[in-house]
Amino acid sequence: MESRLADANAYARELGVGPFASRQALIEAASLVLVPTYRSFDEVEAPAPHVVHVGPCRSGSESAEAWPRRRPGRPLVLVGLSTSNQQQVPLLQRLCDALAGLDVEAVVTTGGAIDPQLLRTGANTTAVRFIAHDVILPTADLLITHAGHGTAMAGATYGVPMLCFPMGRDQPMIADRIDRLGLGAVRRPDAGADEIRAAVSALLADGALRHRTQTFARSLAGHPGLADAVGRVETLLAARR
Repeated sequence: MESRLADANAYARELGVGPFASRQALIEAASLVLVPTYRSFDEVEAPAPHVVHVGPCRSGSESAEAWPRRRPGRPLVLVGLSTSNQQQVPLLQRLCDALAGLDVEAVVTTGGAIDPQLLRTGANTTAVRFIAHDVILPTADLLITHAGHGTAMAGATYGVPMLCFPMGRDQPMIADRIDRLGLGAVRRPDAGADEIRAAVSALLADGALRHRTQTFARSLAGHPGLADAVGRVETLLAARR
């Protein structure tokens, strides 16, 4: 974020404020800081009173129809790596190879940047570009992810254990937090199919892990959300009129 400070200061000048010497200075100068993540995912132990975690900006739909199960008697494993191109095709293929050898129903989403036809999949695997999280995560038993913020927040929201393969950006930090919160495990993005298969099997068999993720999801019931964020902004604006 420090590398984007010049852009922030350019916009600040348009608003007639700033400039700011650092990201921290910008945060300290603000009347209100809305953080779109769950409080547990922020390592800051005691944020300032004007810093408020309002949960992820998700556009979920409670009326979304559930994913039609092909093999309802088997665990459902969802693979969701980055929607942008992070050179993840080799990892996606190793994931497909690993899942083909397991007694599961697997769904692999590739995003707009990757053609699903590039992947060799087993008979138990469906590869598509996109499925809304709200359609499939409510019935998923495991989420395999790059630990991008959006996907990780969706997994946490639905209480689904996560197997993380961080590839860059903010992903290593988020994957580490998932591990430390007891919501999943982390492996290297160059892990082989055998290692992946063993990790998937272990996580699916871990009843204590599933209990922790579901307990975490239930704990979010009272977490501030977007309505709270809007209310705080309106209150702030009203006070300045």
